[in-house]
Amino acid sequence: MARNQEIKYKCVLSTLKKGERPCYRAIPVSNGVISLDQLCQQVAESVGLQASTIKYVIELLSNQVVELAKNGVNVTIPNFFRTMLSIRGTFDAADALYDKSKHELRLNMNPSGEIMKALSGAVGVNITEGNRCRITSVLDAVAKEEGVIVGDEDVEVYAAGGTFLVNTHAEDEGVWLENAANEVVAFGQVTASTATTLDATFATLPEPGDYYFCVATRGGLGPEYGVSIARKPVVVRAE
Repeated sequence: MARNQEIKYKCVLSTLKKGERPCYRAIPVSNGVISLDQLCQQVAESVGLQASTIKYVIELLSNQVVELAKNGVNVTIPNFFRTMLSIRGTFDAADALYDKSKHELRLNMNPSGEIMKALSGAVGVNITEGNRCRITSVLDAVAKEEGVIVGDEDVEVYAAGGTFLVNTHAEDEGVWLENAANEVVAFGQVTASTATTLDATFATLPEPGDYYFCVATRGGLGPEYGVSIARKPVVVRAE
């Protein structure tokens, strides 16, 4: 039985906003890029033609597609690609005129046939590497009660654990509070972070109740590594 083709990928944390559930998105890892000249050479060798001939035909095809698009004509080539015109932007009325400052005509190209199905039998392989973060303790600067955060505004919170080293310049690293549905309800600003301790300030807190204190970090590793998310139950109380 033939083995399925494998495509490697790495996971990165998606951009977080209040009310959203933290999740990861996958980025395929490329096995390289070949130039037009290299592609033409490979094709030429497989069919017994000159590479310059293959390149010339490609250029003719490209130029013709451009000319057809300028005349509002779509192109469909089975097992290759199809083109479709679209207009970017919205109109205030059904009879509104085209405005180049707000609208843009675009030529979209989509694979078709066998090219579109090129990866139908492939499987993804996760090769994400990274440290694993953990939280052992959370308390605030006032009540200093384990697992409790008290206050309304500008609340300082201290956490202890392992593999913190949060990069405050990375958009996908930081701290926040989640509700029971794992939705982000409040963000904190990391003011200090070592491997085992973390200080953060919350400008505002959610309504009193049960939440999760969350830390996202690469543990001091570079941007090519994955982000680990640690969670610890906490209780938010009003002053």
